[in-house]
Amino acid sequence: MKVINVIGGGKVGRSLAKKLKTAGYSVGYVVCRTRRSVEEAVDFIGAGTPLEIGELHHNVRFKGHVVFSVPDDILLELVKIIDISGFKEANFVFHTSGFLSSKILRRLCPACAAIHPVRAFARPLEPYEMTSMLYDVEASDEGWHFAGELVKDLEGAMIKLRADDKRVFHLSCVISSNLGAYMMIKAREIMESIGVEKEIAEEALVKLMCSVLENFKSVGFEKALTGPAVRGDVHVVNEEGRILKKIDREFYRVYKLIVEEIMRWKEEVKGK
Repeated sequence: MKVINVIGGGKVGRSLAKKLKTAGYSVGYVVCRTRRSVEEAVDFIGAGTPLEIGELHHNVRFKGHVVFSVPDDILLELVKIIDISGFKEANFVFHTSGFLSSKILRRLCPACAAIHPVRAFARPLEPYEMTSMLYDVEASDEGWHFAGELVKDLEGAMIKLRADDKRVFHLSCVISSNLGAYMMIKAREIMESIGVEKEIAEEALVKLMCSVLENFKSVGFEKALTGPAVRGDVHVVNEEGRILKKIDREFYRVYKLIVEEIMRWKEEVKGK
């Protein structure tokens, strides 16, 4: 039976472990910073031996697969200080960072990889929610076989990347998801500034964004981009810019740059 150990039982770590458990994996150690978080992780997964990070010592032996699912800065420090002898029986070690390469894990296990779910995790996901997910993957020569098998067991699909390209790929994901989500928050705040209730503003914006995503799928990326800047309605763009400047002077600078970039892009596409 395959074994998965989890170091970092947060939203991503516990989601992967529970999905792999349904695929027949045995869950080994589940390691978190606090007793409360590790108990919550084990309870969600439905299996695992709970350990606080401070309990990792030379007597802990990881068998099978080990996943590090912690913030990047913590990961960089953790792999430097963790006891390497605890990984002698591990056959595959991977992390879930979208930015860092697998090289940082080489001291722990020759078969290593970076397996990053192309998905925004605002909460832990149930196994059925993870079917058909995409994972961008970079691995050592010894790690590719294990990475492929693991993504298959997750019922996902793999996007193979080189270490340097992985950072560029992650940047594009940040631009589309993180920056896009922040724009939604700012749009809600602007609606609230004229007295629209928070719940109504959020409902309107979610429905609007869902229609945009549907357009991306139905007519393609370029045609899905609409609005006054794309249409060339300069008067509307300028007037709305003046309105925004009164509401939020700092965000107006961001708006102005993005509108200018959209209009530049439109002219570039038109010239092709």
